[in-house]
Amino acid sequence: MAITLALLVAPAAGWSIQDDGSKRPAPAIQEKSLPGHEDPRPQAPEVPGDPGADPDLDSGWLLLSARAGAWLHPEFEARTALGSREIKRGHLAMAGLELGWRSGPWSAALSFDTAAADDVTAWLGGARLGASVFLPVDDYLAVPLEAGISAGVLGGRLEVDQSGFGDFDPAWGFLTRGDLSAWLSDELSVSLWAEYRHIEFEYDREVLSGNRYAIGPSVALGISMAFLF
Repeated sequence: MAITLALLVAPAAGWSIQDDGSKRPAPAIQEKSLPGHEDPRPQAPEVPGDPGADPDLDSGWLLLSARAGAWLHPEFEARTALGSREIKRGHLAMAGLELGWRSGPWSAALSFDTAAADDVTAWLGGARLGASVFLPVDDYLAVPLEAGISAGVLGGRLEVDQSGFGDFDPAWGFLTRGDLSAWLSDELSVSLWAEYRHIEFEYDREVLSGNRYAIGPSVALGISMAFLF
C-alpha cells in the first residue's frame, strides 16, 4: 500500500515542479549587432553641411575681393606743335580691391584699381550691378561653380611720366564684366574674370593729327579672390 502511494505521489510532484518552473519570467534578451552584421538602415550624418552644396547667399553678405590682372589697350599717337607723342599698344599690369554687397543672385560692388607699365600709370574707380547663377556641375566638380555678369560705370585718370609729354583729362566710361567663380567654402571663392571697358582720356594739347583720346575700347582680364562677411 505504501509503495503504491509513493508511485502516485512522485509524478504529481514532478508536474508541480515543472509547472512552477514554467511560470518563471524569461530572461530579457538584449539585441546586439555582431561584427559584420551592423544595422543596414541609413543613419543621419553626424557632421552638418554638405561640402558640395551651393553656399547660402540669401541672407545678405558683405564682400571684399582682391584682384590682379592685365589691361590691354590700343596705341595712342598724336602729332602736336612740339612733336609726336605716343603710347605704344600693349598692356598695363593691374591690381585692385572691390567692396560690395551680395544677396542671393544679386550683387553690387565698388572697385578701386591701379594699372601701370613703364612710364604710364592709371588710377580707376567704378561701380557695378550684377547677377549670377550656379551651374549644374555637381556630378563633375567637387566644388560649386558660379557664372556671373555685371555692368557699371568707370572713371579715372591716366598719366604719362615723360618730360614735356602733356596731360590727359580725367574721364568717365562704362564696363561690362563676366566671371566664373569656384566656391572653396561658404565664405571664400576664386574667380576668373574678363571686362570690356570703354573709357577715353582726352589729351590736353592741341593735336595737329592722330589720336585725340587715349585707351578707348579695351579689355581687362585676370583672377580674383573674394571673402564674404
